[in-house]
Amino acid sequence: METVAEPVVSFVVERIGDWLIKEANLLTGVRSQVKEIGDDLIRMKCFLKDADAKHKAGAIERNFVIEIQDIAYDAEDVIETFLLRLSFRRERRRGDIQYFFIRYGFVFNKFIDRHNVRSKIKAIKVRISQLSTSLQNYGIRSIAEGDQGSSSSAHERQRLLRRTYPHVFEEDFIGLENDVKKLVEHLLNEDKDSGNWHQTVCISGMGGLGKTTLAQKVYNHNDVKRHFDGLAWACVSQQPQKQDVLQGILIKLIPEKEEEEIRRMRDEDLTGLLHQVQLDKRCLIVLDDIWEKGDWDILKSAFPIGERSCSKILLTTRNK
Repeated sequence: METVAEPVVSFVVERIGDWLIKEANLLTGVRSQVKEIGDDLIRMKCFLKDADAKHKAGAIERNFVIEIQDIAYDAEDVIETFLLRLSFRRERRRGDIQYFFIRYGFVFNKFIDRHNVRSKIKAIKVRISQLSTSLQNYGIRSIAEGDQGSSSSAHERQRLLRRTYPHVFEEDFIGLENDVKKLVEHLLNEDKDSGNWHQTVCISGMGGLGKTTLAQKVYNHNDVKRHFDGLAWACVSQQPQKQDVLQGILIKLIPEKEEEEIRRMRDEDLTGLLHQVQLDKRCLIVLDDIWEKGDWDILKSAFPIGERSCSKILLTTRNK
């Protein structure tokens, strides 16, 4: 049996997923924030499941349900209004004779809109964080959705919403050019006697700061592409599957090897092969969105840390 708010939250999560796929161009600049709101609403659904499982129907529980429903509606309104405003301006710009002035007015207004939508999404995330704390303090916990099938489906959707790719990055990239330059210098430096040499480089900070975008810019930098023999991008995120991560990296680093052969390899063989490839070739591997130190501990045996290797690792994480 679903709580009143569950269909609303499910509908909004579905719409956000559709927008991320169909409106990718319009969402440039706020895509990561929109993804995070989708993830947060999925977690809210899990709280609703627990409230329903306990059959509570007091005034406090009803208020929680109403507040979750309001948050979902507000998130939908913020994103939909932003998309409609950009779509309307884009159509006007195409049909206006004074293209030069309209174009730059459009770019400026688009920048303002993105700033506003980021601020509104940040405010919604604060509300979600505060509500999550209140729910847990009241004994309502986040539990898996329904039966095993629906739980797996929800987890898969959450994983897909959070997944990142090296070739999909934000066009608006202001103020971080110096950071890109410094990171590229660290990654290209092979003088181990200098104090500037790092085998592993980490970008850390809270969600929405642009860690992934920064890593994408570095990954696609021309100097980086020329320097390394092989590059691989892996989105680790929450509840990573070690085999999937290692297989995806190896497929990128050794394209001459049959993918099916890599897919059939056991964990210890994958670990050993990836370790050796990084000794034989100059590789750059990006591990994006690592949430827990334990996730790195699971993966690190596949990387020649501290050994004489010219390969480099770039990590992004919220956990400093």
